[in-house]
Amino acid sequence: MIVNLQRVYAGPNSKFNPREHGIALLVSLFALSILSLIGLGIMLSSTTEVLISTNFKNSRAGYFAAEAGTEEARYRISGNAAGGNAITPPANATTAIYIRANASIDPTSGSASTNKYYDPEYYSITKRDSSGYQTTAASGLTATQFFTTIQGSTNQVPYAWVKITQKNENMAAQSVDAVSVNNSTAVYYGTNIATNAVSQYVRDATNSLTHNGNPVYLVTSLAIEPNGTQRKIQTEVTMRPPEPISAAVDSYENVNFNGNLNIDGRDECFANAGGVYGVRSHGTVSNPNGSQHIYGNPTSISQNATWDHNVPTLISNLRNIGTFLPIDTPGTTVTCSGSPVSCSGAGIHLGTFPNELAYYYSPGNLDISSNNSAGAGILLVNGNVTFHGGFSYSGLIICSGTVNFTGGGSDDVNIHGAVIAGDSINDTTSDIGGSINIHYNSCYIQTVHQNLPMMVLTFKDRALY
Repeated sequence: MIVNLQRVYAGPNSKFNPREHGIALLVSLFALSILSLIGLGIMLSSTTEVLISTNFKNSRAGYFAAEAGTEEARYRISGNAAGGNAITPPANATTAIYIRANASIDPTSGSASTNKYYDPEYYSITKRDSSGYQTTAASGLTATQFFTTIQGSTNQVPYAWVKITQKNENMAAQSVDAVSVNNSTAVYYGTNIATNAVSQYVRDATNSLTHNGNPVYLVTSLAIEPNGTQRKIQTEVTMRPPEPISAAVDSYENVNFNGNLNIDGRDECFANAGGVYGVRSHGTVSNPNGSQHIYGNPTSISQNATWDHNVPTLISNLRNIGTFLPIDTPGTTVTCSGSPVSCSGAGIHLGTFPNELAYYYSPGNLDISSNNSAGAGILLVNGNVTFHGGFSYSGLIICSGTVNFTGGGSDDVNIHGAVIAGDSINDTTSDIGGSINIHYNSCYIQTVHQNLPMMVLTFKDRALY
């Protein structure tokens, strides 16, 4: 029997309508297209994420390389670097010092299109004027000194160069004061003599007389990764200014005199020209007798004075910069024990002036006895400090409690610099007795601060242009 297939499958009740032939294929192709687009999108997204991650990694590597460059420069122009590593910072605002990854790099030659290491800021500085418009100004740099990194030829942090210049308003592309005629004059960081306020200032003829400070240096570092990623960082660094000194002995608590003593606030560094009080106290100061001699400028003694020092904060800030060692470091002959901690030693050695300055921190009361104890630098004591017998020190002694000199017969206690005694810990009086000589010396105080690491005033992640 012959069956008519068209009639069987194409009837009105048939499930296989010839008009629907191929619809499953179209749906499948459409679904496949959607899945392909989704897959393509995921692949593109993944590729983009990989590129972003790679770019971020390269950028961070460049960032840390540039930062390492600024740290090498800060180290080499500070008093901590020795021998061939030390670099004398620029003595004027017209000289640039470059530390290079290798001797073939010259950031001052060619142009940005011909030299990938070119420094566009050597000749001109881009800045905005008072109206916000982008302008350029001559950098003022006319001399260049070149040094090579101390890292060696292997395992070298890949920064290209570091530039060190004195800061002025043109070089920093900023205004420190409102005086336009001194834009090329060096900027300093230090203390206003009248107010004791510490800030940056343009060291013109007027400010040089009313401020005491040190030059600010611009340290700019360029890093170039092997894939071409570039990062530039700029910091402003300066020598750490000394704590403003008001007296050869400056005490928060009352001061009592005993025995023979000489305390002189006239500046030993300048043949007694200028200086500070001999003894100054937020409390009272006893009257010296015939064997007790106090000198000073403007006067010998100041009592019930306004207290200018935040000694706990001062001690904390100094000991955290990394230079200060524990007072019981081997070689000092000082030992510390107990709870709360107390430290003591006899015949101690805490550095020599000026070539072996030392920086020590005592976590508790410090008791120093016997002859031939000596030191030079800065001594921090978180508590009271007591000196028995002969002791010689050049620099600055800062204690958060009271300072007590018991003397020791004919043995002299000689301090050239200054002493700051802060809020009392477990004593109420700074006692000064025995055979004692204390002489204020601003040069010694300045010297021991110059050997501290340079402090960073600002840190900028600079855009390249």
